Amino acid sequence: MFFERHQEEEHAEEGEGEEGEGTEGSAEEGEGAEEEEHAEVGDPMVGSFTFLRRSVDHVDYLVRVTQLLPGHVYTLNAVIFNNPEECLGNEEHPQFRCSRDDFLNGRGGYSAINLGGKNLVEGSSITFRGRRNVGDPERILAGDGGLKDALGAEVMFDLWDMGRPIPELLEQQLTTRSAGCGVGEPNDNGGLCIDLAGNAI
Repeated sequence: MFFERHQEEEHAEEGEGEEGEGTEGSAEEGEGAEEEEHAEVGDPMVGSFTFLRRSVDHVDYLVRVTQLLPGHVYTLNAVIFNNPEECLGNEEHPQFRCSRDDFLNGRGGYSAINLGGKNLVEGSSITFRGRRNVGDPERILAGDGGLKDALGAEVMFDLWDMGRPIPELLEQQLTTRSAGCGVGEPNDNGGLCIDLAGNAI
């Protein structure tokens, strides 16, 4: 499944009403309580979107995700390619210069960053909004250096379904990639949690 729409703005002037402002990784609980069908693998998640606004030293993001399962924990990651000119292209999503293959092969100066998570108690939609500063060392999951070039980097988003909340592991479920999904663990999925949605990765 993947996000239905993606929009970007560049060179935003400071002081303008920035739609992406807010607590990093925050999400609005209980949104989208209306009935939604769950998207099948490979289908767009209808009503979902990502929005990115770029400035010299940061990016603001707004990510709206729909057709989720109530009672599950979700965590949002950004995959950043600081040198997208090194990538080999993306056949599946040609609007992007980089692909999962570039990520797996270490091309494009990539970093994976956790932006925060949410325990979706009710409803089927979540909105994440926040800001990521250039050079911020927090929550870097893979790669080197996080966001280095706010104006030139390619930024993609992945939402991961971490399964049912596990009280003793909830913090890790909200901020990491595989908590509770290993073999024999409560949300056993063979090792990694489910990749539910992403606009390219």
